[in-house]
Amino acid sequence: MQRVNQAYDKNNLLQLLELQLELEHIDQSSLNHISEDRLKHYNKILKDQLAELDQEIQHVEDQFRAQYGLAPFVDLSPSTILRDLLRDIVVMRQTNRDIERDLRMFNDMTTIKMWLKVVKRQSRMRAFDDPYF
Repeated sequence: MQRVNQAYDKNNLLQLLELQLELEHIDQSSLNHISEDRLKHYNKILKDQLAELDQEIQHVEDQFRAQYGLAPFVDLSPSTILRDLLRDIVVMRQTNRDIERDLRMFNDMTTIKMWLKVVKRQSRMRAFDDPYF
């Protein structure tokens, strides 16, 4: 009865019909004798429910795209998402290796001093080349 009430509250005709079939309140002869108008009414309700579900799917996909910075019309199939995720993992691993290399380099004070001199020299050269720098 609880499932019937939930389906009724949600105006879920398909679930109500399934529950009626499950409870055997509708047999094949009853189905064969449904009026054309009644059948059209059921079809309209089901089409409306389908449209609502399509909108809900679109909303969830849009939220997913926004959350993960995906373009609005990117295909959201599992294979494309997995491919993009694997590509991002490769990029992040390379970035981590670069950061670790830089941290090792800055572990030595002599290396830091040399690096600072190079940066300072480059800064002066840019200032000399560009009067707006």
